[in-house]
Amino acid sequence: GQSNMEFAFDMCEEGKIASKGGVIPPTVRYFHLPKDGDEKPRDMFAVPQGVKWRAYTKENEKENRRSSMLLALFAQRLSADLGVPIGVIGAAVGGANLETWMSEAAIAEAGTQEDAAKLLKMCEGWHRNDIKRWESRPESEKNRPFPKINYESRPTQVWNAMVPPLAPYALRGMIWYQGETNASTIDRSLL
Repeated sequence: GQSNMEFAFDMCEEGKIASKGGVIPPTVRYFHLPKDGDEKPRDMFAVPQGVKWRAYTKENEKENRRSSMLLALFAQRLSADLGVPIGVIGAAVGGANLETWMSEAAIAEAGTQEDAAKLLKMCEGWHRNDIKRWESRPESEKNRPFPKINYESRPTQVWNAMVPPLAPYALRGMIWYQGETNASTIDRSLL
């Protein structure tokens, strides 16, 4: 999902305190995928190095602070209600549109290939403009990083990087937040 799903512990004072451990019970574990995008689908099991299951303990404070507080609170409640350990996988990119979370097959099934092609063309234009702005800077200001490709807006990019590596996991449920980036494309006549 988007930024509400990504909302990290270190984004508020209560979260910074909770990230130190002792608040989320040991029956909850998490796996946090760093946001990423790719031109082609990654292999199954292509989880980035260093990403692993963690508990919300003092030893994991640094990683806890970057993980989704919403997922932790959801898992805590679910574990208490069901009386079983819960593991959650965080895969979120703030500002991402829905199309970047869709595979090529899903875009084809939805019949939105033409819209996806327009979106990709628009993203490529943004990137070209970013490069032009960077190149027009005086040499003294070119120490800023070269503009990255805006994968969070390009159709299939986030799905390619963040979904296929999760294929080996058996999932029992999913929570998702999406919509604000796509709000301008909603057909109001359907409401």
